[in-house]
Amino acid sequence: MIAESAGIAGLQRLDVGHGHLERSHSTGIFLPVRAPACNVVLVNASMEAVARTISAYAAGERPERAVEKAAVKHLLGLLVQRAPGKSVEVRIPPYAAVQCVAGTHHTRGTPPNVVETDARSFVELATGRLAWAEAVADGRVRASGTRSDLGELLPLITL
Repeated sequence: MIAESAGIAGLQRLDVGHGHLERSHSTGIFLPVRAPACNVVLVNASMEAVARTISAYAAGERPERAVEKAAVKHLLGLLVQRAPGKSVEVRIPPYAAVQCVAGTHHTRGTPPNVVETDARSFVELATGRLAWAEAVADGRVRASGTRSDLGELLPLITL
């Protein structure tokens, strides 16, 4: 899968799987660049996105779409790290969907265990600002299947 990100002067980077290609300033050719094993800058930027998203929600504002997306993807990544597996699909439209929680997994069609919610509810759940039971009870989270209760895994972080 190749994803493109645009820089100031147009296309500057191509993400390809676990690495990326960056455009050489001198030749204009894309060259492979290995990502460091632990990208501290990326983690800090992701945490900044989470903090900015929470601040916007607290102020009664809508966060910038790119910032909210980065926050959701970072928090979903933490969820997958905490509960690796493929038995539950967690969907946060329109930003991302991941599979997590160990156990039997599906390969085609709609999975038997699905959790779906909006970005704000997921960020609030992941940061401890919203309780799982409350979110399910009032319909902010739709959880189906016997393994779809993520209450024991949340919150992922506290700010």
